[in-house]
Amino acid sequence: MGKFGSTIQLMKASWEVVKNNKRLLILPVLSTICMLLVIASFWYPIVKANPGFFAEGVEEAEVEVNLLYFHPPAEDAEPIEHVRFYGALFAFYFANYFVIIFFNAALVAAALFWMRSGDSSISSGLSAAAKRLPQILGWALVSATVGLILRLIENANEKIGRFAAAILGSAWTFLTYLVVPVIVVEGKGPVASLKDSVKMLKDTWGQQLTGGFAFGLVYFLLSLLGVGIIAGAGYLYSVTNNGVIFVAGIAIAAIYWLGLILVSAVMTPVFQAALYVYAKDGKAPGSFGEQLLSGAFRKK
Repeated sequence: MGKFGSTIQLMKASWEVVKNNKRLLILPVLSTICMLLVIASFWYPIVKANPGFFAEGVEEAEVEVNLLYFHPPAEDAEPIEHVRFYGALFAFYFANYFVIIFFNAALVAAALFWMRSGDSSISSGLSAAAKRLPQILGWALVSATVGLILRLIENANEKIGRFAAAILGSAWTFLTYLVVPVIVVEGKGPVASLKDSVKMLKDTWGQQLTGGFAFGLVYFLLSLLGVGIIAGAGYLYSVTNNGVIFVAGIAIAAIYWLGLILVSAVMTPVFQAALYVYAKDGKAPGSFGEQLLSGAFRKK
């Protein structure tokens, strides 16, 4: 309960940064739009090349051909089919990781500007990220490679492969937690940034990091409010037989969930920025108190 309380305090401190920089909420929206464009750019050529993709009466064999780029080919498929599938998958991973990393870098930069000077803007964050474009491209390449390897492990065995990929993926996420702040501030390449991320965590982390990963639990608990709204609307509908109430409940829950996703997408990079400053300089920035951040890291 003490660790959970610390997480709540860390989230409050992160929220203070977001509250004073509400325009930062625009960055996740831009990131989402760019990711949708990436997805569309991969879908469109396939659909365009297969006019019967959405047509009725398409034979099952034809559907399997149409979906070849979305599901791994059979083991006995031609080698070119495997190369085509995993090549397209790698390109898709690379494009998506680039978008995610670029906008996360912009959020981290904007948060750092505010923590250190009390002033930041979307343009300053985007400008800082643009200056690190080669490093971001390099880290996107590394991330896409790791993502593809994890996918290969997952496809190797339906049960064991998924479990192993999940464990390795979690470990990778933990080790790379501070890579983006290192890239933004120090302009190091992907390998050097990874080494620095591991070193900073190794120097200050003993048993577990109470912040960051615990955020997910809090977001999950908060998301249950949306379920409660829908359940309440469903109950009122059963009593009044008024469909408008039920539809309104679903709409309110959807808006609430979207807002929660938007806020969480900003608060996590803010927390990463604060941890980086504390791990690098030994000083708590902005609304993050010294005692609060020292509790986030369990020293050896």
